[in-house]
Amino acid sequence: MYFGFVLSGFNEKYSEWTIDFENEQISNDDIIHFNGGSGYVVYNPQIDNDNPSEYVGVVIRDGGDIWAGTYIELDSYLDFSTNTTLNMRVLSPYPGLMVKFKIEGDQGAFPSEPATERDSYTTKTNEWEILSWDFSGEPSNTYRKLVLMFDFGNVGD
Repeated sequence: MYFGFVLSGFNEKYSEWTIDFENEQISNDDIIHFNGGSGYVVYNPQIDNDNPSEYVGVVIRDGGDIWAGTYIELDSYLDFSTNTTLNMRVLSPYPGLMVKFKIEGDQGAFPSEPATERDSYTTKTNEWEILSWDFSGEPSNTYRKLVLMFDFGNVGD
């Protein structure tokens, strides 16, 4: 599953920010793999008006646990005081795929505490679409790990 991590959101320095894979903002070294999920920065396989980025992320799940995925750590904490929704462009091979987005603090080893998660589902086949996760009610300055688990609940194939 490809994700055009043109992930828009917010942090303590800016009311809004965008994370993408352009200009080495995120490199392969920044993506942490766990339990059978692997993530990489790759050339966008489907550049179009919905995602004109040259580079995107890809998550490959080959076996592993039903919660396999990847994560990145931000330099600063998320600030939910002005915006509570995280959005991400996703290119999925089929609709109905659950994408679990978990955010974590930095207390303890991975998985870190505190933590909370939300689910969203793909609706398109081989087309970029924007998925959204609403983190209303979550405290600011608590979370800095962005954890992605594609096709959650199934063993990767």
